[in-house]
Amino acid sequence: MFTAADFSNEQNDLIQSRKRRILVDAGAGSGKTRTLIGRIVSLLEGNTAAERRGRVDLSRIVAITFTEKAALEMKTRLRGECRDRARAAMVRDAAVDWQAIERDVENARISTIHSFCAGLLRQHALLLGINPDARVLDNTETRLLFSDFLEGELNRLMGEEDPDTLLLCESLGLVKTRDMLETLMKLRVRVRQLLEDRAELHGDPEVLKTYWLQDRMAVQLYVDRVRRGRKFRQLLDLIAKELMPLLDMPKVPAVLPKKIKCVESVFNAVLSHPERLDQEIASFKNNWTAAGRFVSKAIAGYEDKKEILEKIRGYINENLLILCQADEAAGNVISECANLTVSLGRLFRRLEEGWRDFKDSENALDFDDLIVLVRDHLRTNEQFRELVQRGIAYLLVDEQQDTDPVQMEIFDLICAGENGPDLFMVGDVNQSIYRFRGADVSVFARQAHRQDIHKFKLVKNYRCQGALLAFVNDFFRNARMLQQYGDYRELKVGRDALPGTAVEVFVVPGCEGDVRLNAQEKVAREAEFIAARILHWTGNADRAGETGGEDLPAAYEYRDFAILLRQGTHAGAFEEALRRRGIPVTVHVGATFYQQQEVLDCAALARFALNGYDEAALITVLRSPFVGVTDDDLLRLRIGADELNMPIADFFHSDEVPENLDHPDRLAWARELYRHLSGARHLGAGA
Repeated sequence: MFTAADFSNEQNDLIQSRKRRILVDAGAGSGKTRTLIGRIVSLLEGNTAAERRGRVDLSRIVAITFTEKAALEMKTRLRGECRDRARAAMVRDAAVDWQAIERDVENARISTIHSFCAGLLRQHALLLGINPDARVLDNTETRLLFSDFLEGELNRLMGEEDPDTLLLCESLGLVKTRDMLETLMKLRVRVRQLLEDRAELHGDPEVLKTYWLQDRMAVQLYVDRVRRGRKFRQLLDLIAKELMPLLDMPKVPAVLPKKIKCVESVFNAVLSHPERLDQEIASFKNNWTAAGRFVSKAIAGYEDKKEILEKIRGYINENLLILCQADEAAGNVISECANLTVSLGRLFRRLEEGWRDFKDSENALDFDDLIVLVRDHLRTNEQFRELVQRGIAYLLVDEQQDTDPVQMEIFDLICAGENGPDLFMVGDVNQSIYRFRGADVSVFARQAHRQDIHKFKLVKNYRCQGALLAFVNDFFRNARMLQQYGDYRELKVGRDALPGTAVEVFVVPGCEGDVRLNAQEKVAREAEFIAARILHWTGNADRAGETGGEDLPAAYEYRDFAILLRQGTHAGAFEEALRRRGIPVTVHVGATFYQQQEVLDCAALARFALNGYDEAALITVLRSPFVGVTDDDLLRLRIGADELNMPIADFFHSDEVPENLDHPDRLAWARELYRHLSGARHLGAGA
């Protein structure tokens, strides 16, 4: 059970404060979730000396989290606090009150923003003119339905020779056009707002082109991209590869460096000193020709070698032409981009309207609809806004840095005026990870600059020891990776130090500066290195024939290790390296999750339930732990089917039982399982 002594002074200030609008800048590991729970408990306690409203009913406290998992965790912890207080209560009435609150926690308004909005729409459906039985599509359903819808719409529009669709597909290709539209539709609320806010620009390509050309940054971005593109970085490697055969010629090596130096001078200017580019290009043309005469004499009579020089000259001339004309080409490129952008905007609007009509026909809403509908009705329907405000005394928002402008507008509308609830927001711009979903960290910054906001900070980290925090602080302070969000706020130590080394940095052998390795090979080499280190740290290096470097006591078990990956797609390489060395591993992300046998078995069971004549799924299910048919019995099933001249799936559904089965009960169970699943698939989700 929490007491004031369990919190720091900063945390206690937050828990007890009853300011109307609070923004908490909470660093990583600062105990913000614990503090949020403490604040809710404080509101439920009804400390009238500190509160202006007295005790608050749980149903009038709303807590918004970013994931369902976080909401479940918050409910679990709140339930535990209520239980502890009921047990510790000195007065029977207080114990009964806390027991009642504990029972109510399951229905507490602690949820994601989408669940919160869905609840408001259901509760006020008649007032808002919304079908209360409308189905809410989850992310998977939305993705699958929209993918089919988009495919059909693009095919229809191309068949009708729609000019916008044809222009985009001819310029970008069908696949890229489809991918761009899918991305825009995922962010359609913000895209629609952008198109509405700048309608005068996005309706006419000439207006948009003029605007971009007046903004020199757009031109400069294009020129810089051309001059710093991967194409030019790879060109020296390509030239070196082509020149390698010439090194075998007896007189060539003496003069070849002059030619290479000509090329290097130009590309150094491209990458580091663009102001010298014109001068270097002029110098290149003279020096290349002069050096070329020496090389040409050295390879006289070798026509195949002359072709190499011509090929290299072609590479360079082609790319130098692009470099020289980058500024002039910018105007043409921007004109083309303006046409494509306007067409893309028009096509986006048509698809959005069509997608809305499609969902209406299906009586369905997606997550974005929930947010936009609530925002729009809060804007325009005063009765709805008053009813929502009346039902909430305190609105708490967790992970505020991951909200988007529309979500923030909902919070502002609910909390507006004298009758609005108090608003308590917690966030940390350094931990924003959902920009790809439309999260906008600038929302946090704008809230911090409001005149009516009361700002608090939680800077002590209770999760990590001091040596680790010192490394993190030093890294981000010097790397300046977060400077676009303001000065880096150092994390303070909130726990006692532990013995031993906190941070070790390894440069994986062969990865640093090894241009011969591609990205996949570097990941594989890193995975091999880490697997070897884990064997060493667990004292198993000798068993696996590994060497580990410095001597360490075998104080660790495999379960003590966690590997955090920047990209889930790398999980396969690490899993393979670990399993190859006999290290047990559990993968929580990555495509390899779907290749694990238990997942394959579940997928096969689902396919079998949908199609009982899918033989591959049938055999997988029979052999899986769901049924457990042995290989011998599976062979007897196959023989029985062959004797009756029928596929094994038909034999399975015939109720025939082969002779000499070792486990006829398992076959009977498999048939019963199919009948049960086949019947259940026609039931609703709540059945």
